[in-house]
Amino acid sequence: MAEKYAEGGYLKLWIPESPNAERLRELRSVIADRAKLREWFEEAWASENSARKAG
Repeated sequence: MAEKYAEGGYLKLWIPESPNAERLRELRSVIADRAKLREWFEEAWASENSARKAG
């Protein structure tokens, strides 16, 4: 994930001021903060598991 999305990663945006660019900046800040990245992962994991149990 970091190889593609982190600062210096190979993902390049054509329109630097687009809504996607803002979301990429947010993602990059989370990738740089390992504790925040872990928190996001745990939330996504819990959400996926609860959806599977409900389905």
